[in-house]
Amino acid sequence: MKTLRSLLAGSGNSFAGYRLAVTGKRSFLYFLFHEFLTIFVAPFPGRCGILLRRLLYPVLFRRFGRSVSIRENVTLRRPYAISLGDHVTLEAGCVLDVKGDGAAIVLGTGVIIRQGAVLSCPGGEIRIGQGTCVGEESRLGSMLGLTLGANCRLGRNSCCIGAGHGYARTDVPIIDQPVTCRGKSTLGNGVILEERATVLDGVTIGEKATVRADTLVTRDVSPLTVVSGVPARVVDR
Repeated sequence: MKTLRSLLAGSGNSFAGYRLAVTGKRSFLYFLFHEFLTIFVAPFPGRCGILLRRLLYPVLFRRFGRSVSIRENVTLRRPYAISLGDHVTLEAGCVLDVKGDGAAIVLGTGVIIRQGAVLSCPGGEIRIGQGTCVGEESRLGSMLGLTLGANCRLGRNSCCIGAGHGYARTDVPIIDQPVTCRGKSTLGNGVILEERATVLDGVTIGEKATVRADTLVTRDVSPLTVVSGVPARVVDR
């Protein structure tokens, strides 16, 4: 795979790189409207701000469902690749960042993204099922794909890693070594990640499994099991 530096590199001058990062290859008019909303509408607080964004934001998105609630200072990058189902809530300060061409974020009905959570998608698709709640300051990443089933609960500061970094050479900075990814990650319906739980790339967690706080999941977890530890081990069924 490419190196992290090449993935982060802009195109052309600083302005062109910024425009590519925030709106991709959309028209200049789309870019100007995105920037207008970011500067003047995104910070607007309270119920009035939610209603104003509900009125003006739909044109930016691939899909914008009914009764979507976007709180103040939500960061959106390439929102034309983001789909929001009905009754989705994006709390203050969260980030939905689509980085790569062909990447996408899809949020199902009733999904809640809590304050300060970050969804970073340089590749593949982040797909979150109906009724799932992503906790405060959590981090979800996708290089080859990340799927969260329906009615999952992710605790504060939980993390789903989308990719890793090569480190074989000690004479080369990690940013200049290839990005690695073991494959798509999947959390089945009803999975619970407690606070500060971390799931590595390429891992599948079965339905209604529970990952205890401060656990590192490095391999697949069977349905209806409870895992804990670093690395995760089964502690209950």
